[in-house]
Amino acid sequence: MGSREIEAAVKLGIAFLLTSVGGYVDAVGYIALFQIFTANMSGNSIQIGMGLGHPNRLDVLRPLCAVSSYVFAMILTRIAVGAAGRARLRRIASFTFGAEALLLLVFSQATPAMHFGQIVDLRSPAYFGSVSLLALAMGSKLGRSRKLAR
Repeated sequence: MGSREIEAAVKLGIAFLLTSVGGYVDAVGYIALFQIFTANMSGNSIQIGMGLGHPNRLDVLRPLCAVSSYVFAMILTRIAVGAAGRARLRRIASFTFGAEALLLLVFSQATPAMHFGQIVDLRSPAYFGSVSLLALAMGSKLGRSRKLAR
């Protein structure tokens, strides 16, 4: 097996790992954060659209928090990857993996008031912070994906 085949196998393994992490984080977010997706934004986009037509417009803030955090992380990561490329830094993916892992670790250590695996107060700063942590982690994953594909 040549070096190109090994490199392709490593990239395939990383892609599988990232996809698995994204699916797991989305499932945890959906259950613990009361039906908010943190890795895939299409469900949140639907919830935002439905929330705009609902009399209680505050419900739109929950999916909007996830989408805005996700997009912010993608933009920030793309800027970091682009700057690292111009500076000829070769370990930027390791840095962004570390940032993603740190965000997931902080989320795992958060202890908001919960009942049956779900956060009790869906309007608390702890709730929105939890949504942001997971969405930031998943947005940073997507922001570096183009760099890893090369």
